Amino acid sequence: MSQLLTELWLYPPLLLLVWILSQHLRLPRETQPMALLQLFATRLGAKVNPPNRSISQQQLSGALALLTLVLPLLALLSLLYWFSDWPLVLDALLLFLCLDFGRQQLRHRQVASAISRKQLGLARDLLQLEVLRDCSTLSETGLCKASMEHQALQLARHWLALGFWFLVGGGLTAVAYRLILLCSQSWNTKQQSFQHFGKASASLGQLCSLPGYFGVSLLYALLMSLGRSWRELQQSKHSNLCVGQRWVLASLAGVLQVNLAGPVIYQGQKQRRDRVGPSRLPQLADLWLMLRLTQQAQFVCYLLLLSVSLLQLFSILY
Repeated sequence: MSQLLTELWLYPPLLLLVWILSQHLRLPRETQPMALLQLFATRLGAKVNPPNRSISQQQLSGALALLTLVLPLLALLSLLYWFSDWPLVLDALLLFLCLDFGRQQLRHRQVASAISRKQLGLARDLLQLEVLRDCSTLSETGLCKASMEHQALQLARHWLALGFWFLVGGGLTAVAYRLILLCSQSWNTKQQSFQHFGKASASLGQLCSLPGYFGVSLLYALLMSLGRSWRELQQSKHSNLCVGQRWVLASLAGVLQVNLAGPVIYQGQKQRRDRVGPSRLPQLADLWLMLRLTQQAQFVCYLLLLSVSLLQLFSILY
């Protein structure tokens, strides 16, 4: 039991180390295992989701496809833990391979730089590499809004929630969560062909991301304005946005005093989303401020993990 508690105490400093390392050591997207798994998920979805099926059949196929992708890989990784003499090192490696937010942050900085140079075509191409929505017709304001929204939601899902599940169950739990996100992205329900097929992965992904959504919305509020964030959350409670996304976007819109969300275009079809925030549309200065705010939120998380790690160290020593 004492050995188990000692290992559990090592997870906060281990998460801190991997978080910092992932911000400075970014693997190219083509060399990441998650990119290969996403390609596999895309082809799996195309194979087991033929047209002209009933809604119930599509939903069942989507749930089975999710299990087909996740369970065998987790079983294989469990065998690695069984034979490994350094399970904590394996935990750290798996978490590092799951993290991709540092590369995404760099991409959003490139988007902001392209907008500042009035290279809107380049900014659209760069942003299109990260998002599913159609960016070809976005204006400068639309690019700023889309980049801000994507960055905030990815901070919640791909960074903070991933860290949360790593602390809960180690590398295997982090991989399981990341695979669920991968499937929900590959079989995005905003696409007509995956509207029902991707429902299981989308619902499970939203549920598992709630800790990240809550944490990021709270961080934004505490870093800038708790009052404005709370008022915007109250005003948007009847919005048609998913609850976790509403927390993040309403909190961000409140603290920056800009208008977020609204209609988006997927595969040539406009999809309605309620707007949140005041009427002022985001500009380039807001995007740069958002980039700094994201760094500040990460720094606060670093400090919290460092504090927890030091307290654990003192409790062991004394």
